[in-house]
Amino acid sequence: MRHSINGNIIYISENHSTNDLVRHLLNGNQIGLLLQYNSGLPLNILSNQDLNGDATFSDQPLFISRNSIYLPWRKNMDMSYTRFVPIRASVRGEVIVELKNVFNTVQMAGVNTTVKTDLAGNPLTALSTNPLDYPNPSGFEQRKLQLGFKVRF
Repeated sequence: MRHSINGNIIYISENHSTNDLVRHLLNGNQIGLLLQYNSGLPLNILSNQDLNGDATFSDQPLFISRNSIYLPWRKNMDMSYTRFVPIRASVRGEVIVELKNVFNTVQMAGVNTTVKTDLAGNPLTALSTNPLDYPNPSGFEQRKLQLGFKVRF
């Protein structure tokens, strides 16, 4: 992967208001963000033939360089919200909401880049550098929400 930026941000709210309601509402909140941005993964275009006779089907067609196409950029943000609820003494409850892929962006994980070639290794069709032109795309999860409860003692 050529470029990758990953980050994690956690914020825990704290309030010292003299108003009890405001203080209780604004204390005990935690927000977490997971950020992931990277250039797309490189892909090799492979032949459907064993071109060099080594019984391994991972040969490249003639005149096709290694890592010749790239998946689209991956832009992802996951978020969590936790509310701490004091019950008594050292016992507290937690309400946890987690959201995966907050902006519901389409994120490709791979495609089938095996192409038909003749026995010499020449592609039988014109090859594209656009990963969306290849069959069977797979991707990472779309938006997902998860809700949880926990008691710590």
